[in-house]
Amino acid sequence: MMHTKFRSFLVVLLCATFLSQAQAQLKTFNEGDQNLHLGIGLLNFYYSSSYVGILPPVNASYEIGLADLGDAGVIGAGPFLSYATARTPKYNYSGGEYWWRYTYISVGARGMYHYNFFNDERFDPYFGLMLGYTFSNYTYKDTGSGTYYSNYRADSGFLNRAFFGGVRYKVSDKFGLYGELGWGYTLLNIGLNLKFR
Repeated sequence: MMHTKFRSFLVVLLCATFLSQAQAQLKTFNEGDQNLHLGIGLLNFYYSSSYVGILPPVNASYEIGLADLGDAGVIGAGPFLSYATARTPKYNYSGGEYWWRYTYISVGARGMYHYNFFNDERFDPYFGLMLGYTFSNYTYKDTGSGTYYSNYRADSGFLNRAFFGGVRYKVSDKFGLYGELGWGYTLLNIGLNLKFR
């Protein structure tokens, strides 16, 4: 009987401790907060390993906290913009050389859900989705007088969907670092975070 009461007491104590921790969940991103990301995408989906002169996707995104869900977290959203370019190696032939250059500009909107699993004011973990459009440009250049087209351009584009998870690390009240893992845009996105509120 004594052991049963003791086990019951331990269960109640553990539950009370868990609930108190849940209520004390820190929020490092709040409704009305504004953040700017300036980053670079690594391991992207645009180019093969044979390309040269690569500028990986450099990107900027802005987020504002839209809805406070209480202990369930915070929802934010904002625009996204990126630019990337690369070219093939130069191929020689009797009349000169030729190559292709590929350029991608992506615009979109991101929605993110924030919940501080770490319960640490230095960290702001989040998950999100992005929907946008990528404008793609392919330029063919030929320095010779052969049968190839000179300065040929072909423009097209495609819808871009991505999902990702990331975390911000606060260095100071206005400045921090961030990293994201995802699929559909780049596998890894890292950079600086600037907070306006």
